[in-house]
Amino acid sequence: MKSPISILTWLCLLFLASCISNKKTSLEAFKQDVYTPEYATGFKILGADKAASTLIQVSNPWQGAKDVKVSYFISRNGEQAPAGFNGPTIPAGAKRIVCMASSYIAMFDALGQVDKIVGVSGIDYVSNPYILAHKNSIKDMGPEMNYELLLGARFNPFLSAYSRQSTDKAFSSSGIRV
Repeated sequence: MKSPISILTWLCLLFLASCISNKKTSLEAFKQDVYTPEYATGFKILGADKAASTLIQVSNPWQGAKDVKVSYFISRNGEQAPAGFNGPTIPAGAKRIVCMASSYIAMFDALGQVDKIVGVSGIDYVSNPYILAHKNSIKDMGPEMNYELLLGARFNPFLSAYSRQSTDKAFSSSGIRV
């Protein structure tokens, strides 16, 4: 006869195992607006029930684009991209950021993340106090957007903030997450 403690242990383990799910959230589940901007247009940030991750859908991401849609899956808590998603998956919480336009510096500053910036385009034209105070440790990408510097093994940025179609293609073809 088995002891009541071992039976209870087995029942608890069976119950806990039934709670574990490796099932991916479907792409169709991402239909809840997480954020609705008051003035900005051209993008949606969507979430799903019981998912911490978000899906960012961008329409016509560069000037002159027609009927172009790009989606990014922002993964949180180790969640995988939904079944059927074919865009890039980006882990949340960028630690190293390159700003290819100085206007992005102000955005990261407003978010309290300016200390994550490791490279900027045209550092001599930047007036942000943090960037100026750390000018020796922040790389200058130059006004011509030095892709070779980004590709260097010593630099290895995590996230690049940019706004040009040619930059997107150059980074993507080089394996840099954009």
